[in-house]
Amino acid sequence: MKKFTLLLLLPAILISSLYAQDNNAALFFYTTDYTLHQDKTFLDFQTNSIKDDLMFTYGYRASSYKNYSKINFVNSISNECAADTSNVTKQLFIYIAGLSAMDEAGNGYLILSESDSLAYDQMISFEDIANLISSCQVQHLLLFMDVPNADSIKKYIKSDITENLFPNDSLPRAELISSKFKLKAGFYIASSDKTVSTIGRSRFSPMSSKLLEAFRNYGDGDDVITMFELNGYMQELEAIPEINVFTFHESGGDFLFIVK
Repeated sequence: MKKFTLLLLLPAILISSLYAQDNNAALFFYTTDYTLHQDKTFLDFQTNSIKDDLMFTYGYRASSYKNYSKINFVNSISNECAADTSNVTKQLFIYIAGLSAMDEAGNGYLILSESDSLAYDQMISFEDIANLISSCQVQHLLLFMDVPNADSIKKYIKSDITENLFPNDSLPRAELISSKFKLKAGFYIASSDKTVSTIGRSRFSPMSSKLLEAFRNYGDGDDVITMFELNGYMQELEAIPEINVFTFHESGGDFLFIVK
């Protein structure tokens, strides 16, 4: 009887050893206070709702940086990306929300709380974000940029991946997890909205609302959200975000949200 019970538990034990949730991290960067006097206080509830779901449902350790500075941004990402990556299941989710600016050449910038309206040197360029994350050493990474014109970051990311980025792998849960975590993955989802918009009474942005909807549907019946499934939610938006991969992405790699 004990041997039979052990066999039943074996898949769960293997998944647990393969996928250590305490090695999953999330960084949240959002700005509510601007010298431009634009009311973005709704981002408090929006960001904290997504953060809470990641922590309590998906087992992420999460850190928030509200009204952050350039130094906060660079150091926080650099420290996480330079961490020990010996565990191949390590995943890093980076969430950015707020306002952006575009210069005459079409370059995008994150506007910070301390930024003047057109002082680009006081902002964080999309190019710097792309370069910072492209050198990240974690095994699996997902950048989620819910700021206007974030899709313009694509021109700084020269990926040569041409295959289907979101294969619908109809594998058993344990096999899906084990196969995906063998490969390095680096995705980004970047808003194509031109302005900050909100929907519903909660005043969530459309893109973040879809992200939270995906989290609360727990995957396609197996408590695992794949990039194929997450992409499906994003395709429902009127302004479909840019979804692509970084240069370090390996063909067949995936980013998984697994219910703890």
